[in-house]
Amino acid sequence: LVGLVVAALVVVLPGRLALRVTIASLVGLLAADSMVAQFFISPYSEPLELLGALALCPALLAMWRRGHTTWPSLAAVGFLATVVIGAKTQAAALLPALVVAVLWLPHHRPRRRRDASVPSDWPRLRARLQWSAARLPGLALCALLFGVTAYFVGTGPVGLTQQDVYAEVFGQILRHSDDPAADLRSLGADPKLADAAGTNPESAKAATLRPEYLKFREDVTHADIVKFYVTHPLRLIPTAGDGLTGVAHWRQDYLGSYLPDSGERPGAIENRIGVYGGIFRNAWQPLLVIFWLATLYVGFSTARHRSLGSEEQALGRLAVFVALGSFFEFWAVMISVGYPDLYKHMVLTNVLLALGLPVMIACCWVRLRHWRARPRTSEGTTVVSA
Repeated sequence: LVGLVVAALVVVLPGRLALRVTIASLVGLLAADSMVAQFFISPYSEPLELLGALALCPALLAMWRRGHTTWPSLAAVGFLATVVIGAKTQAAALLPALVVAVLWLPHHRPRRRRDASVPSDWPRLRARLQWSAARLPGLALCALLFGVTAYFVGTGPVGLTQQDVYAEVFGQILRHSDDPAADLRSLGADPKLADAAGTNPESAKAATLRPEYLKFREDVTHADIVKFYVTHPLRLIPTAGDGLTGVAHWRQDYLGSYLPDSGERPGAIENRIGVYGGIFRNAWQPLLVIFWLATLYVGFSTARHRSLGSEEQALGRLAVFVALGSFFEFWAVMISVGYPDLYKHMVLTNVLLALGLPVMIACCWVRLRHWRARPRTSEGTTVVSA
């Protein structure tokens, strides 16, 4: 399936064959990286989530490459988005990035008409109506994705949701708290559970063993956690620090990769392919933020570069999508489950962040090729057409 994604990228990427093969191979190398490939044997939903996210790259490029969307391209993006969001609850955070992606271009090219007989205020109103009409199919897809997301989030396993709430409150919020009892009161929970800070549901001192936890389980929801961070915005600083630590961690280091009779030492971890792991693992945290901002800037400037064709501008839009997707996914993880088992929950964030590397290379390549291809006079001055 990863090979099919790579082949699709070769087809839809712009530029010469050598560039298309190189960029597509870099995406395939990300999937083959030992820190990502280990998830493909997971009995959980990460394989489907990661494969769907990778397949969204050629689907989005195909949707944007003509300068307008089509019904087949919208259907393909909608199907893959449903797969990703349905695979894991935290993937619902991709919805804002998907809305931007779907509504970025019109479904058809609006016709421009000039009519001097209409009042001066009408052209502006008509332009807004044209914008909305040209994006009606995209708006319909967005509404469908909102409904699908609400369905998957609302029908998730209750026990898993309770585990996530416990991990976020006791493993993340109270772990950085100077007054755990006050924080529990802010969440609407019994402050008697304050001494369970830093525990997990299986710990010897876990709150799950106390009668007060029954009320906590009924009263505290993810909405209460979001409200807590809104009313305590400074608490997002240590939460972001923990998240960046998880992004730089990339993989678990407490389970071995080999069976006992494999001949490897106990606890040995497979690391035959580690290109992206070598780049991003244990990275300086401010450097990760700089890389994210660079991906967003290069993508947006490429998408807005008027001298590039629609296929080349699509690369910029893809860079913006992976940057926004990784940002929202990062915060969805940190607000829903927090620090416990962070490497596992951050895998989609890491993959989207790492996708920025080949996409940025492609953006810089096409812009450099365009710059070198501009006609120049004998004095070296660029000739600009009227």
